[in-house]
Amino acid sequence: MKTHDLVTAAITTAAALSPRLAFAAGGSMPWDGPLSTLGTNLTGPTASALALVAAFAAVLGLVFGGELSGWIRGALVACIGMAFLVGLTTFASALGITVGGMVG
Repeated sequence: MKTHDLVTAAITTAAALSPRLAFAAGGSMPWDGPLSTLGTNLTGPTASALALVAAFAAVLGLVFGGELSGWIRGALVACIGMAFLVGLTTFASALGITVGGMVG
């Protein structure tokens, strides 16, 4: 048990004495590009049109579906929710509201 405490103390001291190791990453991360592309694709005009069509179809399915089973009803509600979230960014940008963070 004493050796474990000694190793922990040595690692803590080394980490405290070399803070530049914490900032070794530097520039951008490798997943920044694909995530930026995905964000751009989810806020474009095609995505907003598809969100509108999906929400309309899901609402029609709920209204005229009659007796749907539980998981189908849940899937339609989830489709409406996701379409609402995708369409919300387009609606907010049309009002001049910035959605997301700005890093400068």
